[in-house]
Amino acid sequence: MEKRFWQGLLLIGIAMHILAAMLMPLGLDAHIHATYVSDGMDDDEAQQYLDQIQGEDPELYEDIKQHYLTFDDLLEMPEHLMKDFWMSPDIDPDVLARALRSYEDETINSIIEFLPKRKQAMFTPIDKPIAKKEIRTARANLVAIARKMVSDGEFSMDDIFGQEELE
Repeated sequence: MEKRFWQGLLLIGIAMHILAAMLMPLGLDAHIHATYVSDGMDDDEAQQYLDQIQGEDPELYEDIKQHYLTFDDLLEMPEHLMKDFWMSPDIDPDVLARALRSYEDETINSIIEFLPKRKQAMFTPIDKPIAKKEIRTARANLVAIARKMVSDGEFSMDDIFGQEELE
């Protein structure tokens, strides 16, 4: 019953999205989706939502993607940004260990190399099962740090996605 409610709510949201896409400028619509709609979702739900939008309106999808940041985006950003991001004093090694729980050792090791030496020594990978909610919370915490760095002007979303600014 609850699942039907949420599916119905999602369908209403999609209908509102289509209506809003017709009435609002593209950039504002994408910003609303990225900031208010997708932020309450975990990465899997948001990806399903974005996939649906991509099928309906590819231009809107591209615009939303420029405003919406996922944990995977943090793992794939350009190396010079990785150095700045992962060296942040706000990164807690325990939170990072939970966020990286389901990733391959190669990915984990490549991220650990960017940490300060002291945090590298403090980092302990988690091998035992942990709740998915803990993993989602840890990833959301790291994404929030990245968003704060963007809002503080340390780097931009274009930088994260590896796009050069056109002047």
